[in-house]
Amino acid sequence: MSYMAGTSPKVCWNEAQVLATNSTHEVRFFSRSVEPGKLAFTFTSTLVQLSCEIEGHPMGGGMLKLEPSEAERVILPKLELVPVNPSEFERADRYMRDGADGALCDLADQVVLRRGLGLTWKQIQVLRDGLERLRQSRRKGP
Repeated sequence: MSYMAGTSPKVCWNEAQVLATNSTHEVRFFSRSVEPGKLAFTFTSTLVQLSCEIEGHPMGGGMLKLEPSEAERVILPKLELVPVNPSEFERADRYMRDGADGALCDLADQVVLRRGLGLTWKQIQVLRDGLERLRQSRRKGP
C-alpha cells in the first residue's frame, strides 16, 4: 500500500513476496481467505478512496500520507461481497498500467458499489463529489 500519494493511494499484490521499501506499507492479514487481487481492485473504488482521504492527512505539495494507524481505519467493504470476475481483473490491470484512473474507478464502482453493495448511481455520485472536494482541498493547501 502506498505510504504517500499525489493523486490516489494504491494497493498492489506482492505475489513475488519481495521486500517492501519504506515508501510503502506492507499489509498482512490474519485470515488466509483474503484474496489480494480482490483487495487491490476494491481499493480503487470511490468509497475506499474517500475513506483514505478522510483517514489520511495532507502533506506539502498536495500529497496524502497514510500512517499505519490511519490505514487501519480505512473502510473496506467485505471482500466476499465483491463479485469481480477474471475479465474485470484483466481490464482493471490494463487501466492501472495505462494510467486510466477514471475508467478504473468507474469499473470498480460498478463492481464493488453497484453490484456488491447495491448502491445507486446517485448515491455513488454523492461519494464521488465528496472525494473530489477533499482531493481539491488537499491540493490547494491551507
